[in-house]
Amino acid sequence: MDGLERTIAAHRAVGIATAGTHATEAESHVPPILTTDQGVRVAVVSSTYGTNGIPLPREAPWAVSLLDASDTLERAARARGAGADVVVVHMHAGDEYSCTPNRQQVKFATAVTASPDVDLVIGQHAHVVQPITRLNGTWVAYGAGKLIAQSGPAQPWTYDGYLATFTFTEGEGGTFSATSAEFAPTMITKHRRSTAARVIVVADAVEAGRLDADELRASAARTREVVRSMDVPGLDEYGH
Repeated sequence: MDGLERTIAAHRAVGIATAGTHATEAESHVPPILTTDQGVRVAVVSSTYGTNGIPLPREAPWAVSLLDASDTLERAARARGAGADVVVVHMHAGDEYSCTPNRQQVKFATAVTASPDVDLVIGQHAHVVQPITRLNGTWVAYGAGKLIAQSGPAQPWTYDGYLATFTFTEGEGGTFSATSAEFAPTMITKHRRSTAARVIVVADAVEAGRLDADELRASAARTREVVRSMDVPGLDEYGH
């Protein structure tokens, strides 16, 4: 609990909002709401499948939001009631190094997207790219890979990733809906003593003649195959 509180305080000291972990019980009931430059209020409701075997403090069972669709929907409804125009659900779940969403991910995403209080679902945890799809008409990005990695050569896919953009448009009555979805394959370079790791947007790097073009294209091809594996219409790639 001391570490959790210290981490939250460190984030807040530099202006980073946190979701899914809570220093007080009162905070656990109020998802963070961020306001965009256009004045749109976006709430983030986050939860995780577990805590790596570390038990939650007996005196603070609310410190970490565990993956539960009913609890998530309650928090999404509270966020909407607090004035959120868009509610994003973040799930930390999945089988490590598997590009296929597991049963828990699919069940959770299916349940929360059935609610009008949820506008987008994003995920992470598998350390590799997972598909983007739609459930109940709502976009679900199961996993975008990693933004930094240092794995062995037997796991090249851990260096693959993507950046995604979901565009929301205001409709009648002031409600917002996702009207487009785009992604751009990325690749992480390896860290060496004299070279820092970097996240590379593949298309930009190929155009600029940076790095090994064949390696970049192979990474992007793996990402495209996985991201589009559920064959969902309306999912575009930047520049394509």
